[in-house]
Amino acid sequence: MSFPEDLFPFTPIPEETVDHFSLTSWCKPILNDSSLYPFSFDSRTLKEDTGDTFTAITLQSLDTVPYYQALYSPPTSSRPFGEVLCLMSLGTHVNGHVDTAHGGFIAAMLDDMIGCVAESSRAKAENTLTAYLNVTYKKPIGTPGVVLGRSWVERREGRKLFGKGTIENGEGVVLASGDALFIIVDKIKPGAKL
Repeated sequence: MSFPEDLFPFTPIPEETVDHFSLTSWCKPILNDSSLYPFSFDSRTLKEDTGDTFTAITLQSLDTVPYYQALYSPPTSSRPFGEVLCLMSLGTHVNGHVDTAHGGFIAAMLDDMIGCVAESSRAKAENTLTAYLNVTYKKPIGTPGVVLGRSWVERREGRKLFGKGTIENGEGVVLASGDALFIIVDKIKPGAKL
């Protein structure tokens, strides 16, 4: 299976984003990895309705998450589901404590990342909804700074998708991790009641 382009259209990395992340040396090999497919999260795209305003507006300012690049790693023989990698540049307006990202923000990023990879494991006529997300905070995430998010689906059981995610520093040290259950539902129409 290759990149699920019908769910997440391939989008070349904007030059400004490449320039920004290239200032952080450990990001360069990730940006230059030809086995990864760059794309944009649907949740970070402004909609005509009120969907995704938290990630598409609130978390896309110069002081929150000004640069964010998603990359898709297709399934392999040893990994039946794809993996999503996310380079995130964090500003100081995501802080809880001084120069430290807020735990709620970290949970929101893990939910968004795991939800994205869950979306790649369902049919186009379906949506996924978070049933639960358990977060483990291992080390403070300093701001401003750049981190790497990783998310993947562990398994699927009928309408249930079990996923995991991590947020790491440039040395691969896991700063936070999450495990989640997403439920696959029929496509949700704008304005529909859940």
